[in-house]
Amino acid sequence: MNQSMFVPTSQGDVEINIQGKRKVLVKLSGGADSAILLFMLAKYRTEYNPDIEFIITSSNHAGRPYQFEFAQKVMEVVERHYSLGNYEHVQNDNRGGEHYDVDMEIMNLPLLEDEHTIQFMGITANPSVDELQKYEDTPEGYEDMVQHRPPERDLDFADRYPVKEIEFEPGVFRFNRPFTLINKKAVAEIYDYYNMREELFPITRSCEHTTMDFTKHCGDCWFCHERRYGFGHFDPLLGI
Repeated sequence: MNQSMFVPTSQGDVEINIQGKRKVLVKLSGGADSAILLFMLAKYRTEYNPDIEFIITSSNHAGRPYQFEFAQKVMEVVERHYSLGNYEHVQNDNRGGEHYDVDMEIMNLPLLEDEHTIQFMGITANPSVDELQKYEDTPEGYEDMVQHRPPERDLDFADRYPVKEIEFEPGVFRFNRPFTLINKKAVAEIYDYYNMREELFPITRSCEHTTMDFTKHCGDCWFCHERRYGFGHFDPLLGI
């Protein structure tokens, strides 16, 4: 039985394939990428494999602790369309700075506790430098985007995130990053494919600016620029 679900984009099809009865650890930040990924996984569970049990993890950063709050909003929207089943939503606190990587690893504990658990993350690729140069209206904006993008997400970065880790069961991969070969424009296409741009995208937050005010995006950080690159605006509630 074919258990693959494919979603077409102009940058290639995105595949979801989860075999067998197992727990699926989903990292949900409340951002645009992880939000639509959770929507896809809930749809997959409903239509392809009802034996999936989700463990949803959200890591609140000390300098911008919006993740758990916005993740809950995302889950509410997703469940209007597809059931998440019997899931856990785990909040993890991240101190940031030198503690960031260590605190993020705590989110992977379910993988260590159960060898059959697999992980899904919504990490995307950066737009190419050529694309950014065409996109930005001014040299200053272009240089700002290029300078502040996370280089490990460039497609030609030597040690960038793999698409999938080594297969550890027939047809099953432990770490799954289905968006790793597409950028935000293709993510926006997935929103449009499911007609979720108006309902789901506006309640997501991707801004990485240090703040305790989550009523708007800063508009200056890389992730705000990236949202505007992909969707045409970074804060649909403000129309910018």
